[in-house]
Amino acid sequence: MHFKRNIIGLSTVVIVVLLLATLTYQQSATSSFPDLAAALTRGVRAGSTRKSTKPLKPSAAASTSSSAAVTPLSLPAYGFKISYPTSWQAKQEPGEGATNIYLTSESDSFFMAVTLAKNTGTSVKLTELVNATVAAIPKETQFKVVKTENGKLAGSSTKVLTVTQKGDNGALFKGQQIFLIKGKTLCVFFFTNTPDKYDQALQLFNSTLKTVTLR
Repeated sequence: MHFKRNIIGLSTVVIVVLLLATLTYQQSATSSFPDLAAALTRGVRAGSTRKSTKPLKPSAAASTSSSAAVTPLSLPAYGFKISYPTSWQAKQEPGEGATNIYLTSESDSFFMAVTLAKNTGTSVKLTELVNATVAAIPKETQFKVVKTENGKLAGSSTKVLTVTQKGDNGALFKGQQIFLIKGKTLCVFFFTNTPDKYDQALQLFNSTLKTVTLR
């Protein structure tokens, strides 16, 4: 009888310790990337404020073809470079410790964001980066991860999330987030569009990512 009580008591202690350890880990993980988490949140919000009404034009995709007129964008501080069609608009939103780049095509109703940050602490695992930054996204965006895959980009392993979120106009958006770590650079690529245009928008997203270099 005493033995059973001791086992039950020990099990309770172990459960409590595990719960406290999990909570502490989540809090420390989020605090490890405050700049990136804040920048990523701004990117998600930017995606939710769009109103996608015009049809996509797959022929206007950002390709690496020599016939496509593209504009290079370089951020030496992160060793980052990307190219996009000259008809697109690019906006940089620098912040303390992190930078957002927004690429939009009005004619294609396309939007993507790139979030870059420098890791100044200890080594970071890709899964930690994903969990911490996704946890920081506000609940009002109704952001939901529906699929997680592994991938490759710019010579590095990635975590690819298929996600959904609600727009400010109440519309449902579907998109992808791609997380990447290269040296001390933490990088997240993100796009959203309405579900009926998701496949075409994904083509634009992927063809743009083919132009990325990260050193």
